[in-house]
Amino acid sequence: MTVTIGLVARDAELAALDDAVRALAAGGSSLFEVVGPAGAGRSAVARHVSASGATAGVVVLAMTASPDGTDPERDVLADLLSWLERPPSREPAAESANARSAPLLLVVDDAQWLDDASRARLAALARWSRDTPIMIVVTSDGLRTVLDGATVLTLRPLGATAVAELVAARFGEPADREFLDALAAHTRGRPVLLRPVLDRLAATGLGPRAEYVPDLTDRTAEVVGEVVAKALRTLPAEAVELLRVIAVCRPDFDLDLVFALARLRALTPARALELLFGAGLITSRERPELAAHIGVDRVLAGMSTAQRQELHARAAELGYRSAVAESAVARLLVGAPPSGKPWVVPLLRAAAQREREGGRSREAACHLGHALGEPVAPELKARLIVELGVAEARHAPDIGDRLLTRMLLDPELAGFTAERLDAAEQLLARGDSALARRTFGAVSATGAERDALTALYWIADDAPHEEPGLGLLEAPELPESPTDPAQAGAAAWLCAVRGVDIQGTRALARAALTGDSTTLTPRIQACRALMLTDDLDEATAGLDAAVTLARRRGLTAVAGQALVARAKVKARRGWLDEATVDLERVEVELPRRSWHPKSHAIIVALDMVLNLERGMVDRAAELSDTVPADAEAVGGFAWIHLLFSRGLLALLSDDAWSAAAKFQECGRRLLSRQWVNPAVLAWRTVAAMALRATGDTRRAERLVEEEVLLARRWGALSTLGGAHLGSALVHTGAVADRHRRAAVRALRHSSYRIRYATALLELAEASDPVRAAPLAREAAAIALANHANGLVERARRLGWTPDA
Repeated sequence: MTVTIGLVARDAELAALDDAVRALAAGGSSLFEVVGPAGAGRSAVARHVSASGATAGVVVLAMTASPDGTDPERDVLADLLSWLERPPSREPAAESANARSAPLLLVVDDAQWLDDASRARLAALARWSRDTPIMIVVTSDGLRTVLDGATVLTLRPLGATAVAELVAARFGEPADREFLDALAAHTRGRPVLLRPVLDRLAATGLGPRAEYVPDLTDRTAEVVGEVVAKALRTLPAEAVELLRVIAVCRPDFDLDLVFALARLRALTPARALELLFGAGLITSRERPELAAHIGVDRVLAGMSTAQRQELHARAAELGYRSAVAESAVARLLVGAPPSGKPWVVPLLRAAAQREREGGRSREAACHLGHALGEPVAPELKARLIVELGVAEARHAPDIGDRLLTRMLLDPELAGFTAERLDAAEQLLARGDSALARRTFGAVSATGAERDALTALYWIADDAPHEEPGLGLLEAPELPESPTDPAQAGAAAWLCAVRGVDIQGTRALARAALTGDSTTLTPRIQACRALMLTDDLDEATAGLDAAVTLARRRGLTAVAGQALVARAKVKARRGWLDEATVDLERVEVELPRRSWHPKSHAIIVALDMVLNLERGMVDRAAELSDTVPADAEAVGGFAWIHLLFSRGLLALLSDDAWSAAAKFQECGRRLLSRQWVNPAVLAWRTVAAMALRATGDTRRAERLVEEEVLLARRWGALSTLGGAHLGSALVHTGAVADRHRRAAVRALRHSSYRIRYATALLELAEASDPVRAAPLAREAAAIALANHANGLVERARRLGWTPDA
């Protein structure tokens, strides 16, 4: 069905004009000015009234003005006025009388473009309408009155009802609501866009249904591009230049700077803005910005690459010298060619830092990438690569890792120790330990840098255990008693997991924390070791410092790893709320989607444990589902940690068989590493609890007896208390009672408050009511302070009440 879209919902305006045409044919005169924004259908109305005049038998003169002032039709106004003003005596009387009495319809479309002389002639013609049957209809944008004394008819964009009727008429069927909403959003009810968009959809056999909204979006983009291109072709060159400056610089630049960049000569700024606003290309004349439907790329489409770069370079230079916001100048510099000017790189780095702080890592990476394109010294280049690798880690982590890896292996950047070690730490901390090991084993380094890289090589999790081939790279063995602080941190953790020498572990960890090494990852390892030795205050203080230093150096993944480690320490102390806050802060440093699967698995595993401690089993299950059940490919301690948390979930969900299998697999993997210390993960205790629930009491008792022996050998009271507590849960009778009391004694003065509260409740549940009451009361106080909901409920079952 053919529909004249520009005339939809214009019944009142068309009726007024048609009545006036009929009055003109009868000898009457009238003046009309049809106003509306660009694309509202003014030209369609002009064509309609011209056709109406022709049908009525009147003389019709139609013309269209344009911004460049070259329309030959404008001469019609001068000729017509000259003819009307010619003395009658110069023509035969009858001819003159008939000519002057013939009704005349003059239609001027886009009359806002008429120059002052043409407007004056139009006004003179309007005066002739008092004595001669003349009807004048002009269309304009309505910014300035073109025809004084005319009846004004205002055309507005089509409303929702009109658009729906139009679409139904065009396709012969009603439209889906999603389709109509998208059509309204893209075209804003402007007939100039509606008609070609609907025509193109119909031509390809697509109807007004929700499934075709993506096609609607594409067709609208095509039409808008064509409309903008047409407008740019008809505007004066200086107006187009001003539009391009507005597209590139507004709203960051004041108008005086915009006009200076546009270099207007023939046009005044006011006139140029009027032309752009009248064409529907800018939002207003007072605060001009590109209209919503017009993108910067469309405005700049007619420029060559060199012209675009030149405009951006001039704008950036002017913005810098005029104290425009750094972020705005940086955005302009990205579109400019490298200049080598001394202010460019510092400004780009400062802007990138602000973007990172605002969570806009893509913009930060864009600024830093452009800074690397500038001619810079090798040391600064190395620092820029680190900053770019960190920025990319949030949205393109694999790209960030490759940048850091190439930087470490680049012989031209050898010798810049601080930058290279920052790159190495960020690379390792994000979690791809296999890539880190391959890289560290291939890096050429000497002295303190080599010592630090050796430490990082041995901290890199899993490669010797899960992927033996990766352990064959050239890297020095880690000394058992290293003098280098970074190596001491790595050695402290390896000593701790073997579970034999608690004093040696403490000495190594403290050497790592008090030494002069600036490498942070070994300090974090040292703090993890101190957590296993029950020196939680030292571990917390060391991790506090590591978080602060990592943030100061902009190493987001390192800060995140320090926060994860600190959350573990706080969780062991029973500070569940504080541990949760630290885990949430990890997300601020680096979103979970940006971590390598290994690091992501550890974060999820810890989050599951925190929720299980609170009794939130369903939430823990939801978290477990975020890592595929068959994601064993993540490998190493990350998978062991996650498997352990899933085992706890299964145990608390009464799936003892599954729990026992998971815990025993954890043990198998840990033992393959010779990590026998029960302080790392108490897998024997929970495996024994699961096995007892399946009826395999003998194996369960063997496991808890082994746990107690290993815990006693290690010597940390919290580990020993935990082992006794596990034994009490597996054994029965007098043996269980002996272990319960031993657990309470060992844990009473430890920092592991949740574990101590659990031991109190176990003892209370095996005691008579008189002895149980104070035990339950003490346990409830600890549980309430740490939001351990499951323990609170156990205390209630023992008769404790909040007001007791």
